[in-house]
Amino acid sequence: MANAPYGELFYTQKTITARNTNVGTNLNRTTLTKVPIVGNVDAGFDTDFYTADTGNNRIICKFNGRIQVKCDIFFEGDSQRASINLRVYVNGTPRNRRGGGGYGRNASGQDQSVSHIFDEFDVSVGDFVEIFGQREGGGGNIDMQFTESSIFNITKLLPND
Repeated sequence: MANAPYGELFYTQKTITARNTNVGTNLNRTTLTKVPIVGNVDAGFDTDFYTADTGNNRIICKFNGRIQVKCDIFFEGDSQRASINLRVYVNGTPRNRRGGGGYGRNASGQDQSVSHIFDEFDVSVGDFVEIFGQREGGGGNIDMQFTESSIFNITKLLPND
């Protein structure tokens, strides 16, 4: 590996970014609900590394390696203090990290907020990654704010030689 200043590693990246098209699914449930985030996929992603499974709202990895997962869900709620907790699932199994964020106050015109999750882990060929959400705050409905307002990003980390 090439020498890097201050012992830092440099990485090249292979990234896929998906955005929501679904704005009508209530994500604020007491049971885990798959977030319908894989609607549109940004052009130019490397199909040698990923498959976007829009029907099942998941990204399938076609490699062995380490990835970073980032997801931002922009939402609006119809009741006070509505908020969701996000989790990354790999092959149908939850990871230990949980992501959250603000809540929709739903007073004085403020009914929008965002929840975030970030995770980094190893995957194998054929592993699929999904995002699930569950009620964290008040009741009522939480829907993604508008088409392509939320993103699901996976980046493969490749050490440079």
